[in-house]
Amino acid sequence: SGPVNQDAYEFIASQILGLCEDIDALLLDLHGAMVTEEFEDGEGELLSRIREQQPDLPIAISLDMHANVTEKIVSNCDVLTGYHTYPHIDMDSTARRGAEAFFAMLNGQTKPVLRWANAPMLPHVMRQGTDDEPNASLQAKAIELEQSGYLGVSVFTGFPHADIYDAGLSVVVMTDDNAEAAQSQVQELLSSAWQARHDFVYEIEPLPESMQRAKTAATSEGQGPVIVLDHYDNTASGGTMDTTEVLSAVL
Repeated sequence: SGPVNQDAYEFIASQILGLCEDIDALLLDLHGAMVTEEFEDGEGELLSRIREQQPDLPIAISLDMHANVTEKIVSNCDVLTGYHTYPHIDMDSTARRGAEAFFAMLNGQTKPVLRWANAPMLPHVMRQGTDDEPNASLQAKAIELEQSGYLGVSVFTGFPHADIYDAGLSVVVMTDDNAEAAQSQVQELLSSAWQARHDFVYEIEPLPESMQRAKTAATSEGQGPVIVLDHYDNTASGGTMDTTEVLSAVL
């Protein structure tokens, strides 16, 4: 319901910083779209503080697909992986991919190189699903590249409701000491996303039309159940979860 309270952020960040004084390596499970009362990029600020305190500490992070990734995030970690699914069902495998790349680095087997860039577009949350186009193809390409040897390829559709400069779609590619290949794939994936930008637009349908479609579907043989979702009243997007317009229409 708005930016994170600054006092809460400072308390939690201080606890993490305190733990970082006595460790050899750090793997953080972050979201990637935190906005506080003072910082547009809460995760980037946290990572930069850890780096300042422990310049040589190896850091790996995993992020939600809705992360608004920034230069500050990428430049203050060694390994970065992101979800390939929305709805999110690959949190565990994302962490595993990140951990495997991280331990390979710690064991001296690889030298991860990260490249990042974003596109000036705000994909609508209702058009970000990975069962549908255009995100299905983008994530499939990312997975294909990982299977071909890239340490990590992440397409972040971003969190468009965050009113910050870096909100939107971005790509992070991680290779084994090959910055040129990483940069090339970043640009290729961003170009594909940009070409499909119109497919990321969600055309809102008036509620009476939605209700009529639901009734038609419910009375058609072999159709159903019919689910009507009030997506916008979402606490994760700052909503209050107390509106009843859709429920009233159903009743």
